[in-house]
Amino acid sequence: MLIASLTNEGNVEINYQYQLHSDNIKQLNDKQPEDLLSMFTNVQEEIDWEKRCQELKQLLAKSKNNFSWSEKAVFLMLEEYKKRAERFRNPENKKKRLWQEISDEMTKYGYKVKADVIDRKFRNLKMRYLRIKNSDKKETSESGRMSWIYFDIMSEIIFDNRTVNSK
Repeated sequence: MLIASLTNEGNVEINYQYQLHSDNIKQLNDKQPEDLLSMFTNVQEEIDWEKRCQELKQLLAKSKNNFSWSEKAVFLMLEEYKKRAERFRNPENKKKRLWQEISDEMTKYGYKVKADVIDRKFRNLKMRYLRIKNSDKKETSESGRMSWIYFDIMSEIIFDNRTVNSK
């Protein structure tokens, strides 16, 4: 079995692990050490290791680009946005630069996420907030109201109508 993992430096480390089933263990106990070595050599020769390693590296590289958002990461991103809300509203500020600042700050906390991914996440959160807000206006009973963990913080951010209309 190949086991691939990312090092702290972001490199791919690949290890080989051979799993034995209980019936194989009995057979192995009867073999001499020289026979065991040749068995494992044969197993390795049957598999194109370079090709398998390349495939795993490609899969890991793809997964690096797909950041998985935890609740903590979303709250951190929203808090960092709040700190820069006025600057986001100012048309003279480059939005890409502000998203990059948030990306840099999140990296300090161990979240390696690109600026464009943060921008997309924020836009999706804003759209969800607006859908919930609009559906709440239509709902008449409390029991039918939607709840969302980010609703309050998004309310703070989007309270000013200029935020809703800005890109």
